[in-house]
Amino acid sequence: MRVLESRACQQLQSLDCGDVDESTLNYLAKLATLKDLSVHLLNPLSAGIVFNEGFVHLQTLSLTVEDMSTAIAFLSSTQLSLKAIKIRMPSTRPQPRLLASLEQLFSMLSTSHCHTRLTQFHLVRQPTSLMVGDIFHEGTLDIAALRPLFSFTKMRCVDIDGLCSFDLNDDSLAELANAWPHLEELTLNLSSGWQSTSEITFKGLRSLIQACPLLKSLALAIDATQLNPISRATPEDDIHNDKIEVLDLEDSTIENPIAVARILGKLFRSLKRVNVSPEEEELYELWDDVNSHLRKAQAKKQKIRL
Repeated sequence: MRVLESRACQQLQSLDCGDVDESTLNYLAKLATLKDLSVHLLNPLSAGIVFNEGFVHLQTLSLTVEDMSTAIAFLSSTQLSLKAIKIRMPSTRPQPRLLASLEQLFSMLSTSHCHTRLTQFHLVRQPTSLMVGDIFHEGTLDIAALRPLFSFTKMRCVDIDGLCSFDLNDDSLAELANAWPHLEELTLNLSSGWQSTSEITFKGLRSLIQACPLLKSLALAIDATQLNPISRATPEDDIHNDKIEVLDLEDSTIENPIAVARILGKLFRSLKRVNVSPEEEELYELWDDVNSHLRKAQAKKQKIRL
């Protein structure tokens, strides 16, 4: 605390201070110049604690918590107008009410003061000592659960990973894309995979890149066994993305690598590689075939340019 009370700290703009208690939070709230804050809240906050008059210029908040209720308690105790929110849970202990906590978090944020500013939202359970396969999802997030976040119309980066599985289809992805037209990065369970068969098809990917022309990074699972109607698209149906070079399709299903490579090449003109993480070795081999066809297609394009 003495370090924080020094004259130099009164001018701090960025601070990563690790584990803190409530008294330290109260002091940090009074630092008028603070714009970027990273803290570990490993203990629950007192009921009714309020920081309404603090953190007045805070723009980026990074929280590491053992339980989602702690993040909710802190965010509820403030009147922040943030540009970026990052919440990380290192714990792998079971949390039976995690899904309900996530829905409460999203609902609470939708009524916050961040509507006109929030552009980045990261919500990740990322154990440091366990393999990806040891991360088990607790519940399923569907489009209804995510809708409160659609009030943040300037969103550019969304990363939700390792907490719950997703129940999304083509219509869901289209709704998400139309809510966030400025989206540049969308990451849904990159580290943990979906651990279930996705209902998103190439039709959904097409809707996403049509509504989000700035998209440059994408990670989600799809059902690549469903080839129509994209496979019958006409030359006039030229909706594509030319920014994504590496696509993360996690534990996506696939049957026909040649057709999949052709469709992906049409949708993502600069695509060089697809990263996947299926449990079945057969799926790895099929996606490896996709990458082989993508490399050949890119080499052909280079030869034509020369």
